[in-house]
Amino acid sequence: MELKNKEALFGNLRRSTGSTTGGLVGLLCDRTVITFSVLFAFAIAGLSWHQARQSSQLVELSAIQHAARYSEAVAEFRSLYTSEVVSTAKSHGLEITHDYKNRPGAIPLPATLSMLLGNRLAKNEGGGQTQLYSPYPFPWRSKTGGLKDDFSREAWASVTQNPNKPFYRFQDENGHSTVRYAVADRMRASCVHCHNTHPDTPKNDWREGDVRGILEVSFPMKYATTKTEAALQESWWVIVGIGILGFSCISLVVRKQREESRQLEQRVIGRTQELQSATEKQIKTVRLLEEREARLQAILETANEGIVTINAQGVVESFNEAAAKMFGFRTEEVVGKNVSMLIPPPSGEKPNQHPTNYLRTDHAKAAGINREVEGKRKDGTLFPMELAVSEVHLDNAYLLTAIIRDVTQRHQLQTELAHAQKLEAVGQLAAGIAHEINTPTQYVGDNTRFLKDAFGDIDTVFDSFEKLLQAAKERSVDEQLVAEVEATLQRADIEYLREEIPQAIGQSLDGVERVAKIVRAMKEFSHPGTEEKSLVNLTEAIETTITVARNEWKYVAEMITEFDLELPVVPGLPGELNQVFLNLIVNAAHAVGDTLGDDATEKGTITVGTRRDGDWVEIFIRDTGTGIPQDVRTRIFDPFFTTKEVGRGTGQGLAIARSVVVDKHGGTIDCETETGKGTTFLVRLPIHSSRQLSEVDDASSNS
Repeated sequence: MELKNKEALFGNLRRSTGSTTGGLVGLLCDRTVITFSVLFAFAIAGLSWHQARQSSQLVELSAIQHAARYSEAVAEFRSLYTSEVVSTAKSHGLEITHDYKNRPGAIPLPATLSMLLGNRLAKNEGGGQTQLYSPYPFPWRSKTGGLKDDFSREAWASVTQNPNKPFYRFQDENGHSTVRYAVADRMRASCVHCHNTHPDTPKNDWREGDVRGILEVSFPMKYATTKTEAALQESWWVIVGIGILGFSCISLVVRKQREESRQLEQRVIGRTQELQSATEKQIKTVRLLEEREARLQAILETANEGIVTINAQGVVESFNEAAAKMFGFRTEEVVGKNVSMLIPPPSGEKPNQHPTNYLRTDHAKAAGINREVEGKRKDGTLFPMELAVSEVHLDNAYLLTAIIRDVTQRHQLQTELAHAQKLEAVGQLAAGIAHEINTPTQYVGDNTRFLKDAFGDIDTVFDSFEKLLQAAKERSVDEQLVAEVEATLQRADIEYLREEIPQAIGQSLDGVERVAKIVRAMKEFSHPGTEEKSLVNLTEAIETTITVARNEWKYVAEMITEFDLELPVVPGLPGELNQVFLNLIVNAAHAVGDTLGDDATEKGTITVGTRRDGDWVEIFIRDTGTGIPQDVRTRIFDPFFTTKEVGRGTGQGLAIARSVVVDKHGGTIDCETETGKGTTFLVRLPIHSSRQLSEVDDASSNS
C-alpha cells in the first residue's frame, strides 16, 4: 500500500515538474540576452567608476611606497657603511670627516655619503632630493642641517613623539606636486661615543635609540603619476577585452541554453523514474538500518562500560545495562532526567549557562579526552570514574555520548602502589639518615666525655682555691700553700681548658641542632597524606626533602639552591609533593654518580630552584649527570620502565611523579636532557585551584 502511494506521488511530481521546468526554461531563453547584457553593462560601468575613483589614491600610495623604499635603502646603506667601512677605515688610520675632499687620506662621514647616494639615486628615478637635518646640527651644517621650514619642524615634532611612524605631506613646489617623506634618524650604539666626544658637537648627552634627526626623501609626483597611468591604461585594455569576451560568452551561453532546454524535459522524466527506483532502494535501506539499530542496541546493552547519551539540554536519552549496574538506577529512572543526577558538577561549582558544559569542557580540556570525575550512585555515595565524552552533530543539534568506567579498584591499587613506593624510598634512605644522625651524635658524645674529664681537672683547682681561701681568712697563707695551688693550676692546664671547653660546648649544641633538624625533616616528610588539599610552602617542602635525601647526594654532588623568596603558597597535597621532589632529587644524584665512577675526585652539581611564571609556580631540578638516551625519552613516565640496573629502581618514581603533578594537581612535568651533559626536570603547579580559577573567570565574564 505504501509503495502504491509513493508511485502515485512521483507520477504527479513528474507531470508538475515537467510543466514548471518548461515554463522557466522558456522565460529564461526569451530574456537571457537582455538580462545578461544589462548586468554586464552595469558591471563594466561600476568597474570604470571605481578605477577612476582609485586613480588618485593609487598615485599617492605609489609615491609614498617609492619614498619609503628610498629612505629604507639610504638608512640601510648608512648603517652598513658605518659598521663595515668606517670601523675598518679607522683601524687603518683613515680620517672620517665632512671635509674629505680637502684632506688627504680621508673618507666622507656616513651622513655625508648617504645624502650623496640618495640624491644621485633620486635623480635617476625622476628627480628628487635626500636630506638629513636636525635641531642639533654640527657647525659645518648650520646652513642646511637645521629645521628650516614648517614641514621640517612638524616632522621633528611627529617623529620625536612616535619614532616608528613616518611623517609625509603632499605639496606644490615650483608648480609641481611633490611628496615629502620623513622618518626618524635614531642614534646607533656605534655612533654615541663619537657624537658625545666630538669637539664641535652641539649635544653631548646622546644615548642609543635617541632621535637625533630626520631623514627626508622628496620626489615629484609626476614619476608616480606616469607609472600609475601606464598601469591603468593596461587595466582599461583588460576591461575592453573582458567586455568583448563577455558578450561573446553570453551569445554562446544563450545558444547552448536553447539547445539544452529541449533536452531538459526528457531528463526530468528520466530523473523521476530514477527517483522511483531510489525510493524502493531507500525502503530496503530503512529495513537494513532497523536491523543494524537492533544489533547496536544489543551491543550497547552487553557492553562492559557504561554508555550514556545526553541531548543538548543535558537530558539523558539512553542508559545501558552496564551503567544501570554501576549507578544502581533502573533505566526508566534515569532516561528523561538531567545528567547531573549521575555526574554532579565538582564541589562548589555550577555548570556554566549550559547543563553539559562541565562534561564537554572540564575547565578548557577538549571533549573526547579521558579524564577522571566523580559519579553519584543511587544511594548518594560518590565514586571515581573514568569519563570519555564525544560529541555528535545531527543537523542543528548534537548528542553527547559518555563512556564511563568505574575506577574504584584502580584507585585502590594506585594508592597501595604509591604507599609501597614511599615505603621503599624511606627504606632506601634509612641507612643514610642513620649515618647522618650518627655523625653529630658521635662528636656530641666525644665532646661530652672531654667536658667530663675537664671538670675533674677543674674540680682539683676548686679544692686548692678553697684551701687558699680558708688560709687567707685565717691569715696563715704561706709559700708552700701558694706553690701547691700553682702546681695544681699547671697540672690542670687552665688556659687550654678555657680555650677548648667553649668550643666543645658549641660543637655539641651544633650537633644537637643538626640531629633535631634531621628529625624535623623526617617528621615533615613522613607526615601522613590527606585527601584534602592545603596551602603548601614549596620552599620549605623542598628544603625538607633535600635534608632527608642528603646522604644520597652529598658524596657525588654539590647542592645549589635558587629559591624565589617571594614565591606564593600553592594548593596541594604536601606528602605527595614531597614524594615527587624526593624521586627527582634521588634520580639526579644517581645520574651524577654514574658519570663520576668509583675513583672520582670531583663532584657534579645538582641545582634546585623555584620561580613564578604568571599564575604558575615552576620548580626545576637540574643535574650534570649522564642524560637520558634518545631512544627511551618518550617512555620515561611509563609505569615500571627504568634504565637502572636491577635492585636500584622499580620504574615507578617518574610515573608516580607525573600522576601526582598532572592528575592530582592539574600541573605539568617536562624533561629537557642532553646525553652526556645532564637533565633538567621542570614541574609547573597552578597557584590557584580549579575552583578559584572558575570564580575568577565568572567574575570577569560578569564584569
